[in-house]
Amino acid sequence: MESIDELLVKAEAAHGHLCAGQILGVRMALLGLERLCIADPRGADRKRLVTYVEIDRCATDAIGMVTGCRLGKACALWLGKIRANWRVRSTRMWSRRAASRCSPIANLRMDSCFASRRFA
Repeated sequence: MESIDELLVKAEAAHGHLCAGQILGVRMALLGLERLCIADPRGADRKRLVTYVEIDRCATDAIGMVTGCRLGKACALWLGKIRANWRVRSTRMWSRRAASRCSPIANLRMDSCFASRRFA
């Protein structure tokens, strides 16, 4: 997996500009993938992952770019808020990321700024 800086450059290119939503989406996706032990979401693990995105703004593009999950590939669903969920198809494990109001976007810390739930 690329570094966060490389992913932000790719997210900017895919979305058209770099904004707070892109940064948030990349961080949410990375944390969700880490919690589910998905190392290569756009390669070897691409058939294992389904993403449920609950926002229709900038973060959605970043989440799709990091995970490789898109609406046209039948592995992304849009639900309408500022949360994203990932599911590993074979194990039925879930990871849920939600943005919180704990700090300005520039100072986001993955551990303290994301609510997490794990469903088995």
